[in-house]
Amino acid sequence: APVNGQQILMLFDTGAARGILDASFAHQLGLPANRIPLAQPVFALPRHPLVSFQMAPSTQFFTANGTRLNTYTVASSFDLGAVHAKGATFMLAGFADPNIPGLKGILGSDRFRDYDVEIDPRARLVNLFSQDHCEGHVVYWADRYSDLPIGFSADGEIRLVMTLDGNDLDTVLDTGAPNTTLSLQAARKVFGLDTDSPGMEKMAGEGRDGVYRYRFKSLTAGGIAIANPRLVLVRDTLADRLRQEEIDAHHLMPDTRRTPQLILGMDVLRQLHLYIAYKEHKLYVTAASAGTPPSPAH
Repeated sequence: APVNGQQILMLFDTGAARGILDASFAHQLGLPANRIPLAQPVFALPRHPLVSFQMAPSTQFFTANGTRLNTYTVASSFDLGAVHAKGATFMLAGFADPNIPGLKGILGSDRFRDYDVEIDPRARLVNLFSQDHCEGHVVYWADRYSDLPIGFSADGEIRLVMTLDGNDLDTVLDTGAPNTTLSLQAARKVFGLDTDSPGMEKMAGEGRDGVYRYRFKSLTAGGIAIANPRLVLVRDTLADRLRQEEIDAHHLMPDTRRTPQLILGMDVLRQLHLYIAYKEHKLYVTAASAGTPPSPAH
């Protein structure tokens, strides 16, 4: 995606409320780093989930691990396919992901939520469509599909309900997450699981700061059914950070943001073909192979 005329690699991230640029890259382009004003007593604006932070300087921005983003810049131009934007705002952060060398930015939902979005991981394609169409007439690649109701958090995340082993969980659809992740808090509260439970596999770290993996029986929503999913379990550091921020600042009103129990990542999403209808508040889903012609017999 070209930023100020320079082509860069960006991660398409439905779980990010705002686009982010690598701070070093922005500096190379000569883009200024502007400080976000300190928060006022109220963190978020109810019923205005996607308001610009320039209009609401009290809003705070965090990454999933609880790191605060406190600077932003404005690119004079930004292109996404046939979509051309002037004066595009991006948060600034450092990038050091060894799994995606050359990554210079994250494409957050503020850059594409005014369109319908088709995501076809199998074909490695993302398509943007006008929202001016008849409701429900969007799945062109298959005759049969599932449609799920979706909502949006105060930060613009796509929220839906997934059922894990018979328990409904508040879920975020996150194309920026490589793994589907359950918070350790939810694992304890909903499933009675702890870090030393039978079948729990430790991947890294220790105790509440460790990373674990656990195999469940089923993950479903509408016509979506994933058998025996192996989910990553981690501490919800963002929820802990938000609670601590509220305590430290003695806020009179609590932060209205609610962190999800489950993050639906690409290990599951790559098995699907998705169409996000933002205006309809609907998610249309088929299997990744739906509509694909069969391979010729050998």
